[in-house]
Amino acid sequence: MARDAQGQLIDPYHGARDLEARWLRHVSPAFAEDPVRILRVARFSACYASLGFRVAPETLALMRDMVASGEVDHLTSERVWVETVRALGESRPERFIETLRATVARWRAFFRSWTLVRRTAASRASSRN
Repeated sequence: MARDAQGQLIDPYHGARDLEARWLRHVSPAFAEDPVRILRVARFSACYASLGFRVAPETLALMRDMVASGEVDHLTSERVWVETVRALGESRPERFIETLRATVARWRAFFRSWTLVRRTAASRASSRN
């Protein structure tokens, strides 16, 4: 969205309408090119839930397709962890998990991050002894 020199709204993807309706929506098929976007949508859902925002059904469907096709298997544990930590600091962190669950996001990348956390914690604990 932008405004031209005369102040007219330029809104080719109908963002103003989505803001008014409180939708989080992808704007092109290019969304599917980066699986990190799944995590970001889930994080934005956690961040803006208190304002009434929710993920648009077609965006959830695309996220499910990305999970089903294995796109998320390319995510590194570190990236999953970073987005998870950010989401846990948002106003409604439970929405992050709920959004991922809605995408059937029980994928390996998410759980690899928890494995990484456990290993890091175990390593730190053993180094203290």
